[in-house]
Amino acid sequence: MRTTRAPTRRCSATTATSSTFVGWWWRGRAELEAKLATAFTQAFRDSRLVFTDVTMRELAPGVALAHARWTMSGAKMPPGMPEPKEGIQTLTLVRQNGQWLISGFQNTLSIPERAFPAAPPSPRAVP
Repeated sequence: MRTTRAPTRRCSATTATSSTFVGWWWRGRAELEAKLATAFTQAFRDSRLVFTDVTMRELAPGVALAHARWTMSGAKMPPGMPEPKEGIQTLTLVRQNGQWLISGFQNTLSIPERAFPAAPPSPRAVP
């Protein structure tokens, strides 16, 4: 799917918050709409976003947790910003008027998982 300006008004609660993949914290639908509109006319204008795995589970009536793995190509990031190639999103959703809306959103860049290196041996205590 080709990325376009995200439909935040239709899928975000008015009090939604977002932590971006570069650690910026956006608060409220109005700020999310404004910042995403700028991003999708500049850095993400020619990008292609593909969701590769999505899970969702209801935590309580009307509250759900979702995870979505994604890949992206074609983003043109400003100097000093990482290029988003793949990542995972964590979303908190709330049901309002029969529709699931994003209440909280964390977007994180990811690298392929690999085993942690073995811990170095503990230094021996000197008597």
